[in-house]
Amino acid sequence: LPALTCGTATEVVANIKSCDEQMAFLFIILTFDFTLRWVKSSRRSHLFAAGVFYLSAIFSKESSVVMGAMIPVLLLCFTSEKVTAVLRRCVPFLLLTVFFVAVRLSVSSIPEAAGDLPNSPYLLATGLQKPATVLLVLGSYLRLFVYPVPLLFDYGYNHIPYTDFGNPVVWLCVTVYCLLVVAAVVYVRKRDQTGFFLTASIARNRSRPPSRTGMGRMLRTARFTLNNAMNERKASSPACSGAASAADRSLP
Repeated sequence: LPALTCGTATEVVANIKSCDEQMAFLFIILTFDFTLRWVKSSRRSHLFAAGVFYLSAIFSKESSVVMGAMIPVLLLCFTSEKVTAVLRRCVPFLLLTVFFVAVRLSVSSIPEAAGDLPNSPYLLATGLQKPATVLLVLGSYLRLFVYPVPLLFDYGYNHIPYTDFGNPVVWLCVTVYCLLVVAAVVYVRKRDQTGFFLTASIARNRSRPPSRTGMGRMLRTARFTLNNAMNERKASSPACSGAASAADRSLP
């Protein structure tokens, strides 16, 4: 219920472009569900279903590969499997990822398009302006989780002006993300379910949709740098993870 009422989810539903976000989110949730069922029952049908849903997720939206990398964390936090057993259970999903990359490579022969401001809003950034502005954008996503105002359908060039590391808000964003990472590591080491939700929120919030014109950018999905403008639809999945974490901590 907190996820459904979160303001950042509205743009995903309202924007026809976000159908891929909705499909990828649905399929990755089903992947997690059937993966846990497979671990508990050892039924091959559950593994087959998890594989089908995982392929559906990454073919719906390539950045779902980032969430696929969350499967080891999922098993650590939701099961009592040993680390070696967790790694063995991740092999089928690794093979599916390799298959997806091979398919993607076979069809990505279109050359990279020249950069322009609508598609590369940091094109005119100088020095450390780009990483500082990226950090500010990532902080803006966190703010939307708490206070989703204003909600916009599009963030064009200079909607969030370039900034630098002299801006104290940038350092506030760095501090908050560092605290989230530390909390995620602590909870994962304790094999607490909150560790999975925190890690998923951070990983999904940092990922970006790869370019359709080249495989190189797709392989850099989880990189720190972002090359596109802020979009509220990208915050929908992390918002759901955060809501699930809050529910997990509040329920007895």
